[in-house]
Amino acid sequence: MAPILGPSLPGDPSLTPRVIGAGYSRTGTVSFTIALQKLLNGPVCHTGSVCFNREEAIIKQFCAIGTADPVKDQAFVNNTLRSIFAGYVGLTDSPGSMYVGELAEVYPDAVVICTTRDPVSWWESAQELEKTVVSFAMLDILFWPMPSLRYFKTFIMSMGPRHDYIYGYGPDKQRGPDHLQIHEEYLKRVVPPSRLFFFNVKDGWAPLCKILDCPIPDEPFPHANEKEAMQQFFAGMYRAAVVRWMQIIAGGGLLVGAGVWVVGKYWAGY
Repeated sequence: MAPILGPSLPGDPSLTPRVIGAGYSRTGTVSFTIALQKLLNGPVCHTGSVCFNREEAIIKQFCAIGTADPVKDQAFVNNTLRSIFAGYVGLTDSPGSMYVGELAEVYPDAVVICTTRDPVSWWESAQELEKTVVSFAMLDILFWPMPSLRYFKTFIMSMGPRHDYIYGYGPDKQRGPDHLQIHEEYLKRVVPPSRLFFFNVKDGWAPLCKILDCPIPDEPFPHANEKEAMQQFFAGMYRAAVVRWMQIIAGGGLLVGAGVWVVGKYWAGY
């Protein structure tokens, strides 16, 4: 996603989220992120990409809160979320959308906006995404030398307990189009009705600007191609990892060559 969204770097540490994007991945979160950056005039954290585009500490923090006890470790989870999102005026996408209850508590003045989509088309899109990701066994090897990416499998596995806690079943259970409704029911349980809004990016600026009580921009609403964004994201990760492995292998070859030369020189002295 980096070519479309950029690295999602935070700004002034005193900035805090004014909008909590509660929509599930593949519901227009890329377009929503770009729109919020325009309306809020500040950095918006697309959490699905920031885990892998920023320093390794970020993905480690998400892994830690994913396996933490939501009740016993509530203070730890809240403080970690506060640390992750310092310097942002908004946040979107998963895994951030899986901590909406805690985020609504940490940022009591923020509005919660859930991007929506037709469940059937969402499910088809989600299945396409799953086909893009190679096996965990392969990823362990491929991403081993890559900062942040080396935690990809750990990150995915750490979301399991959280998934089970908020939805009532783990991510390994067969999902379907109704998962979007289950996610929205979770939001309604943890966010007061006065703070929770639903928005479809197909509707453009008007409903979003009404929610945020701001003027409608004099430009088209951003409609990013999320399928293309995901393809760019994964292709970029795989390409960077392959290049790194080539550097390691080439470096190893040079070391072997140097070692042979040194040994040859040593024996030549006798």
